Amino acid sequence: MFQPGAVITFDPRVVRDEIHGGFCLPVNLPPNVSLSRGTLLGQRIGAQNHTFTLSVSDTVGGGIWRLSAVDPLTGLARETEDLDHDISNADLATALEAIYGSGNVAVTGSALPTGPLTITLQNQLAGFPATSPTLTVSALTGGGSYDIATGQVGRSAGTYEAYASLKLANPAAAPTASGTGSAGGYAAGSYNVQVAYETAEGETAGSPVASIAMTSAQQLRIGQITGLSARVTRVNVYVNGNHAGAITPSGGTAAQTDFTLTAGSVIPGKRIPRHNSTGNPRCVLPRTVATDAHGLITLGEQASGYLNEKGDKSITAFFAGTFRTQDLVGLDADAAHILGRMLKGTLGDGLILIF
Repeated sequence: MFQPGAVITFDPRVVRDEIHGGFCLPVNLPPNVSLSRGTLLGQRIGAQNHTFTLSVSDTVGGGIWRLSAVDPLTGLARETEDLDHDISNADLATALEAIYGSGNVAVTGSALPTGPLTITLQNQLAGFPATSPTLTVSALTGGGSYDIATGQVGRSAGTYEAYASLKLANPAAAPTASGTGSAGGYAAGSYNVQVAYETAEGETAGSPVASIAMTSAQQLRIGQITGLSARVTRVNVYVNGNHAGAITPSGGTAAQTDFTLTAGSVIPGKRIPRHNSTGNPRCVLPRTVATDAHGLITLGEQASGYLNEKGDKSITAFFAGTFRTQDLVGLDADAAHILGRMLKGTLGDGLILIF
């Protein structure tokens, strides 16, 4: 049984076509992607629909225009009829449904020719990624133009994508540290103070040292820390290399906080990290794969067929990493040997790990 705060490390095995004795789990991939062998994956916990933004440059006074797009379900390119420069949101949605299917498009925002508009794929296309439409005809007058681009990429809940998260940088500056002048648990003497940033994946190495001298017993004050990444869940404070407490940031800021030797978040025996583990947990693809418009997986760079006759919506990926058990929830350490599942993550930055 693993203890809270334990550091668990699993060596990433060599990624081969078939992994023997590794820690593996089937993962679902989104439609219309190609992922290379060895790609690090992260799980997206929540779903989101694909959107496009239609913006207006300068003034549009009249004329017509057309859009061409690819139906993500069929892969077929289609084009709208001529569209008036001041087409209503409802009529634009209807025109785009000729490409994407009835009821699969919603258009919101300031009506043309003012704009901007948000075009959302929904219903049958909920969670599907799509390529941006292109203007195939633009006969607008008045000197202006319409421009369209992807807003957010669609995804369904629980799918895995190429993991874009990088290691969080170690704190570059020493914290602002001082005695408060109020009676506290820190005796007169010299202290070396550091901070480290904790995320869902791990913890950075420590900051440069702030050396302070207290002439009498008092509390330790850590000044406000701003500009923190949204991934930072705690700022851990270390005194003379030992964990002294933690600050939970809000809106990218860790507020000024005073500590005594009996601070509630002290983790006994926890020492300042020497290595940055914020990017270590990983899920690795053992082979190059691609998916078709329905999310069915094939081997190779192009989705030209299925893994088997029925098609397959998941592929086995290899999991390994270094992390602290208390950073993860859903721990099932009683499973056979060390095959427990741990879950942790948020909409924008989540992982599922197996060990």
